[in-house]
Amino acid sequence: MTDKICIKNLTIDCEIGVYDEERGRTQPLCFDIELSTDLSASSKTDSLSDTVDYFELTTKIVTAVKKSHFQLIESLAEHVVDICLHESKISSVNITLKKPMALNCFGAEVSINVTRNKKV
Repeated sequence: MTDKICIKNLTIDCEIGVYDEERGRTQPLCFDIELSTDLSASSKTDSLSDTVDYFELTTKIVTAVKKSHFQLIESLAEHVVDICLHESKISSVNITLKKPMALNCFGAEVSINVTRNKKV
């Protein structure tokens, strides 16, 4: 059985982009993160130690993203995946990363979706 913890609409300002007009300033990115884990133990024990501490994980992600200086959202998404899969109770992660300002002049946004499984 695989259960899910979902972190939705996590918006973080960071410096990201290829073009000169993107560098040297921050812009918002929006993350939807789906963590696959087994919630059966924590649902019985009601103990944080039996589940993923999503507050602690989110804090790690926000800190890492704010400090990052990637050019591509693909690279940043992979970095966030690595942070998530470093947690022992997470077996896989699915991230949708939106960059709303990327195509703002066209009234559109860009997003990518990345799914990775923990290597055993």
